[in-house]
Amino acid sequence: MADACTIRIEAGEDPRPHLVEGAVLCMGPGRHPYALFIEHSLSVKGEPGAIIDAGGAGSAVHIAGDGLTVRLTGLTLTRGRAELGGGLRLDGDADVLGQDLVIEGNQATAGGAGLGQVRGRLSLKGCTLKDGAYVTTIGTLACDGTTFEGGLSLREDAQVTLGEGCVASFSDLRGVPRRAPTLVIKGGDPGELRQDKQHPGTVTRLP
Repeated sequence: MADACTIRIEAGEDPRPHLVEGAVLCMGPGRHPYALFIEHSLSVKGEPGAIIDAGGAGSAVHIAGDGLTVRLTGLTLTRGRAELGGGLRLDGDADVLGQDLVIEGNQATAGGAGLGQVRGRLSLKGCTLKDGAYVTTIGTLACDGTTFEGGLSLREDAQVTLGEGCVASFSDLRGVPRRAPTLVIKGGDPGELRQDKQHPGTVTRLP
């Protein structure tokens, strides 16, 4: 995907018709009052002050397609409300990069107010998640320079790697019979480690 904008979206304009294959949406500063449902490979780039405000109408950004490559940069994701992942939800088999994101002020009824990841591969760089992050089933998350102020929950076969500068207020691991999450600490700080007594996860520290 090219880095040049294919379209610039001013605050208040509806970006949803432009969420097409290969698009590079550049979001102008201000509040964009729409929840984004992404099912194509594309980029969404926020200019300073760009806010995706879902207004309680689902996840602020929901990535659902398989085989996608999606890049999200420079955005604040807020006021999402969903069952899982009010700020950012990933349940497709996609490759997603989130860079310089702020995820705050979101809600989820089943967990992961900030981030809910069921499948796919997510890389976070330089992000701040003030709401909780919930990675489950076969989701894979790797991060650098990212703060999980609302904590990090790993379930089932989730795999999370905390790279340099990744800090969580806590990391909670809970598996199910014959399925256990994996936390790899590679220069990051997991905060308070919490393990389910019956079905704990695996924690590995690397140099």
